[in-house]
Amino acid sequence: PTPTTPPVTTPPATTPTPTAEKPLIPGFEAILAIAGVLAVAYLLRRRS
Repeated sequence: PTPTTPPVTTPPATTPTPTAEKPLIPGFEAILAIAGVLAVAYLLRRRS
């Protein structure tokens, strides 16, 4: 019988993801989005 070598398993890479960090305040992005929409609506209403 031919000797079988165990399959080589590489450990999962633990690379830190450089994505955006979690905001300190929950819902902070939603507040910024609403403020941006209100600002655009204000500018559009003011222009006309």
